[in-house]
Amino acid sequence: MAGQGDPPTFASAGGLSPSDIWAVGSWWPSGALTVHWDGSKWKVVGNPAEQASAARGPSLGWVFPYAHNDVWAVGERDVDPLFLHWNGTRWKVVPSPPLDRQYEPTGAASSGRTDIWVVTSTPGGQTLRGQTLHFDGDKWKVVKSPVVSDTFWFNAVAAFSPRNAWAVGYDTNGALIERWDGTAWTAAVLSEGDRLNAVSAPSANEAWAVGSDRSGRNLMLHYACA
Repeated sequence: MAGQGDPPTFASAGGLSPSDIWAVGSWWPSGALTVHWDGSKWKVVGNPAEQASAARGPSLGWVFPYAHNDVWAVGERDVDPLFLHWNGTRWKVVPSPPLDRQYEPTGAASSGRTDIWVVTSTPGGQTLRGQTLHFDGDKWKVVKSPVVSDTFWFNAVAAFSPRNAWAVGYDTNGALIERWDGTAWTAAVLSEGDRLNAVSAPSANEAWAVGSDRSGRNLMLHYACA
């Protein structure tokens, strides 16, 4: 099987029960890695992206199990989003929606099988620009987010419900926060030089974001409303 003998790197894991757990990552430099735990042993499960199609092989960074025959894995291939779906028998590549340039996923989150968010950013060497993608249970699509400046970057996303998601990163003016209300994204830019790297939404009325300020000191932000 492709990649065996190469050092594996795992990036994410998720399970439905003690005998049904998935882990994903990559065989360096070969391709995407998907392994399954059945309660007694781990087994490498082949997938269509396990073979490299370029010098930089495909990789998976996030996995979302919803049922024994409904598992999503998200990653990148050839500096574009890569979506794999497990139907209980095999992994299949699900096409990404058309994009206006190359984007690689930088974060993914889900509140359920009909609500998966992926934030992406342009790779190095290009003007930094972010994009948000969403799966509604039927298909993946691009969801427009505010263009806060000519240069902005998403680092992470959190999803509490189909009406409540957060994306964070930075732009040329400072830390960037965007909130999804079920209809559209709204954006806010904080003080110059700050960056946000991770976000969590533990409830519909609360969110936490962490990163660093312009001096390199730790930055923690909390949002709460009644």
